[in-house]
Amino acid sequence: MDNSFYFDTRSLLEHASRLCESQRTAQRLHEALKLTKNSGDPSLTSGYDAALDSAEKLRMYFEKMAEAFENAAEDAAKLVSELGVSIGDSSGQLRGLNDRMQV
Repeated sequence: MDNSFYFDTRSLLEHASRLCESQRTAQRLHEALKLTKNSGDPSLTSGYDAALDSAEKLRMYFEKMAEAFENAAEDAAKLVSELGVSIGDSSGQLRGLNDRMQV
């Protein structure tokens, strides 16, 4: 019986990497908006503030999503390891019972 288990976490980590890049893009957008606000028309301040707030929320969204995917990959690797140990233990117990039952 094959007791090896595998969960491909690579795709989760690749997606987390793309989310991190999106986070950096949102950060650059926030910085560009801030520079524009500082050198722009003071009457547009409230509009810039709303755009800055949206850009920051977008950055935070990408940050949290990347963390979630990274955590999912880590949790999956732990789960596979724990399942392997548990199934290995159960297999050993079954073999022991089987050996005792044989006449």
